[in-house]
Amino acid sequence: MKFRSRSAIAGLIIAMLVIICGIFVARRPSYSRKVQAIAVALPMSSNPFWVSVRRGVEKAAQELNNQGRYQILIRETVDLDPLGQVEILNNFLERGDVVALLVGPASDNTIVPAVSKYASRGIPVVVIDTPLDSKALGSGSVGMSAFIGSDNKQGGVLAGQSMLAALEGKPPSVLLLKGKDEHQSAIDRSVGFNEAVANKGIEVTTVEGEWSRLKAQELTYAQYSKKRFGGVFAHNDDMAMGAIQALRLLEISEDEWPVVIGFDATSEGLSAIERGEMYASVKQDPITLGYEGLRSAFRILSRDGAVESTRLLKPSLVPPQRVSK
Repeated sequence: MKFRSRSAIAGLIIAMLVIICGIFVARRPSYSRKVQAIAVALPMSSNPFWVSVRRGVEKAAQELNNQGRYQILIRETVDLDPLGQVEILNNFLERGDVVALLVGPASDNTIVPAVSKYASRGIPVVVIDTPLDSKALGSGSVGMSAFIGSDNKQGGVLAGQSMLAALEGKPPSVLLLKGKDEHQSAIDRSVGFNEAVANKGIEVTTVEGEWSRLKAQELTYAQYSKKRFGGVFAHNDDMAMGAIQALRLLEISEDEWPVVIGFDATSEGLSAIERGEMYASVKQDPITLGYEGLRSAFRILSRDGAVESTRLLKPSLVPPQRVSK
């Protein structure tokens, strides 16, 4: 009798242990493999061009990552802040789950040390819009798995050709509002424009607008207080809009209104063209830039780090019929 009682009690205890273990297993958190991440670092959060680039990245992420294979992490600095972007890049790397980097440089040289850490760990780096510093690339201290950008020199040539066609009857002088010289895109746009107008009797006054609308407005106001220009070429539409605001404040008449040419063909720039305040804008394709940048990262990962070649997207002019042949 006692034996049966002890057996029954032992069976009951075993049954209870099985139930408790079952509950514990059911409630235990699942430790599935951590999802790997593709990091995306963009230089500006508010500039219309970079807003469109982000849209392209998000479009590619939706199409290519529908099964959630990778976590797409997008971070931006507020206003073209190289040191802020370095911090973003370092924070990405500290996560330990980043397997590829897509970066639009806030500076082609300041961020090189941070980017080089990715290359040293075998993490592919796709660069868009502005290539990294040529000296660093040449020395091998940093590498790019792929570069995708616009042909900025050709864009400058298109702007120069269009300016020449439109300056007839106006003063043969142009105010050139350039971006920061630490960006190769700014250098290339100036080179292309100056080559197009060279030996054509055009005087070009160059000032650094820092890609900023407010800075461009201040510079245009100051320069126009000294002399009148037949044209204004800005390295982006944001600076062109700053120049237009200065011209309004100066109450420049329709007869004296200069030929204003921008770059990027943003929605605001296109509206200014429709109003007649801007003559033309060089059209890049920022959505395609972001889209193809992320697609390139996916392709490299699928090929186990294989390097892709440089791709330059061809610019066009809006409206195209105004380009000098």
